[in-house]
Amino acid sequence: MKKYLRLSFFYMAVIVFSLALAISAEAANGQEPVCTVYASLEEQKAIINATMPELKESVVSSSVTPVYYYTLYDFSTKKEYKKDERIELSKTANGGDTYYYVASVKDFSFFNEQWSGALLFYAVKNGEISVRGPQQMSQLPEVEISMNYADYAEHIRVLSGRKEIISPRYVRLVHLSDVGWCFYVNDGIGEFFYLFCSWVGEIDITHGRRIIYAGEELESAAEELKDYLESINPDEAEQSGGSDLNQNEDVGYEFYRASAGTPDIEKYFGIKVSNFKTHFPEAFAKPGSSKLSFIPVAVPLFVAAVTVPIGIIIIKKDRKKGAGKRAE
Repeated sequence: MKKYLRLSFFYMAVIVFSLALAISAEAANGQEPVCTVYASLEEQKAIINATMPELKESVVSSSVTPVYYYTLYDFSTKKEYKKDERIELSKTANGGDTYYYVASVKDFSFFNEQWSGALLFYAVKNGEISVRGPQQMSQLPEVEISMNYADYAEHIRVLSGRKEIISPRYVRLVHLSDVGWCFYVNDGIGEFFYLFCSWVGEIDITHGRRIIYAGEELESAAEELKDYLESINPDEAEQSGGSDLNQNEDVGYEFYRASAGTPDIEKYFGIKVSNFKTHFPEAFAKPGSSKLSFIPVAVPLFVAAVTVPIGIIIIKKDRKKGAGKRAE
């Protein structure tokens, strides 16, 4: 018995020592895991595994991005952003327990038609993943649609007056309630929202600038949003933009053009996807299990989440290719 105990302790020590060496090596090479705008490798695998078989091969794996939330003016509580307030993003909408991811799909066939691009939204709760939709966004102009930071990084650099592209580690994809979709940037030099998709309505809080800086600019935008929401019917105000991606299917959107062609993010940003940290490990935890569902990248073990594919959100159709019945 003592012999077996000694062997067990020996093997445990070897495993712990190996892990310590792996972590130390990463740190020494400046490759310690970091959180970026993008999903970790483990999150990417779970999301892609949840995609319906006919679209799985068309998903751009590096485009998988977690969604965060922020509210400038909360109509129900009458709370609004003030210039001295710290911006704290929420991981879920309205304090719920469902987490969202978005991914790009390129050049695929759906309902016997050839599509050049689309977005898929994934809802993750208690380890189960569903693809939300279908939602045809026919009001969108025929432009290249994307929620991939790499497609907007150069434009953000120009608008913010930077000499270098802002690292993905200082960026988050944000669903800005009652406004639209933004990238939130906070790199110690500046803090701002970059609006690239807005609800079609009577208000533009950026006034065409696309960037709103934290502080006085954002406070002014919050006041403008407050006045607008309170000027319309209260029932409409509560549903005008919403916070849950599975609501307001009839709301129109206006996307701003992204750069043509998504670059290889590892080469473009000089980063390694294998070093990305997981954003929402709690989303993939089954009820009653540990929230630490993902094993670190250094350990070759991964358990895929249960998948419940439901649909797809179609963004852009290549009218020059294919024919047949449209998705209803």
